[in-house]
This record gives sequence, structure tokens and C-alpha cells, in this order.
Amino acid sequence: MVSVLVSLSGVPRELAEGVAQRLGLRMVTTSRKVFPDGEQYLRLDPNAVRGSERVLILQSMFPEQDSKWVELLLAIEAACNYASKVALVITYLAYARQDRRFLDGEAVSLHALIRSLGGWCVDKLIVIDAHKPEAVLEAAKEAGIEFVNVLPFSYMVRKAGMESGIDFVLSPDRGALHRARELARSIGVGYDYLEKYRDRITGEIRVEEKVLDVRGRRVAIVDDIVSTGGTLAKAVELLKRLGAVRVIAVASHALLVGSAIEKLRGAGLDLLITGNTFIRRQTVFERMKVIDLSDLVANVIASAIKG
Repeated sequence: MVSVLVSLSGVPRELAEGVAQRLGLRMVTTSRKVFPDGEQYLRLDPNAVRGSERVLILQSMFPEQDSKWVELLLAIEAACNYASKVALVITYLAYARQDRRFLDGEAVSLHALIRSLGGWCVDKLIVIDAHKPEAVLEAAKEAGIEFVNVLPFSYMVRKAGMESGIDFVLSPDRGALHRARELARSIGVGYDYLEKYRDRITGEIRVEEKVLDVRGRRVAIVDDIVSTGGTLAKAVELLKRLGAVRVIAVASHALLVGSAIEKLRGAGLDLLITGNTFIRRQTVFERMKVIDLSDLVANVIASAIKG
């Protein structure tokens, strides 16, 4: 039975407190500092976690991904010293896009990170919209950890009051079609995918023309991550050329780094709906709605961890 929730530095306070309140858990913070040479120190209150059958740890891995991962490992080590089992909720899983070797000699960052969770007392891993859930599942199985992937799109659209404001759903490529399907089926509209290509050397992305019946329709583009905004901006421009009257984006993790906001403004994106999967520090995009995922995460935890 879970009785304690440990919230680490990457998790928005409203998300952690919301999950704790909905599940009736005692929220435990950590004592954390960084030494002059850059190494981290972390301490849990032993009286809060000692003798627990299971401790729930929440972390997000953006920004400062490397630091957040080390913090998570330190928290796992400390918790496993007192608790029988640890369940992890990672609201944004970094390093997940390199899930296989596209070029000889490349490191598979996803495998490196997920496998580092093995050998502790971690038995469950819950992630909000992992980039390639099947790859995380494979790595988690090798580490002896049960994996649960959470798709938040229909939840976010409902909370944003946009269920009746979408006529068609698109994913930016075939690999993300399961995301478009989740939203489209929940609101009863059609869905398809765009043709996206990435140059594995330069990283340049192009979105090719495709026959799509979007003229006069309100279209939602669904994806897990909006980082620099390049892919989304090109997709918006294409849909507007094809006659879409309104284009919104529904993204689990709107990182919006660099000039992303300027790109999306310039492309004519009408609205961006995203979740509170990390602590936002940059200027808020005026066409963005950030949805609190506390209820969704709490329900998934309750279902995944029974007893």
C-alpha cells in the first residue's frame, strides 16, 4: 500500500499536491543541495519513509535533464533503504527520442537510462506519454519493472473545453498515429498522419504535401513533444495552405525552446494545449492552455498500484 509521495525538484507543485490530495498520500519533500564542484546531495526524512511497503516518487526530467536524472537515482537509493518497493512517476521522460541506433556507433540513450533503474527496489514505472512506449516497455522488462504509459490527449482536450471544436485529428508522422487515434476516437472524428522526414546527419525535418480533406475544417495536430517548434510550424503552414480554418496543437510536453514561440506565431497556430508535466520558467505563449494533469495521474496510479 502506498502511503508516502516523494516529490522531486522537477515536478510542478500543483501537480504533486493534487496527486497527493486525491490519493490521500502524505507528501514528503527532500533536503537537496549542490556542492561547489557540482555534485548533488539528497536526503529523505527517514521517519517519513521508514517501514513503508511502497514509496511513490514523482520526477520530471526537464529542464536540466542530467541533473534531474541524478537526483532521481539518489532518491531511489535513499527510498529503497527504508521501503520494500518504489513506484516511479516520470511526468516527462528525457533522452527517450534515441530509442535505437540510427547510425553505427550511436548510444541508445533510452536503454541507458531505463536500465539504470534496475537492481533497486523499483517495480513500477509510470510515464506521461513516452516518446516510443514500445521501446520503454522493452527496456523496462529487461530491468524487471512494470511499465505504464499515459496518453493525456482526450483528457486535456476535455479539460480545455475543446471537444466540440475539432473536426479532424492528425499526427505529424506515422509513428505518432496512436496519439491521434486516442484523441479522435474519444471525440468521434476522423484521423490521419502527415509525412515527416528527418535527416539523420543534419537533423533537418521536412513535412511533405499529402492529400488531406481539411478544407473548411478545424484540425488538431497531436504529438508528444514540441521542442524547437520546427515540425509543428511546418505542419500548421501546410494545413493552412490546404484550407483548414483553424489549427490547434495538443502536445503532452510543450518544451518551447529557442525561438519556438516565434515560429508558432509566424505559422499561424491558433491554440496550443499542453500538460503541466514540468516547471515552466520561460515566457508563457499567449495562445497556450496548460492543463493540470493531477486527476489523470492520480487515477492511473490508483489503477496501477492496487492495495
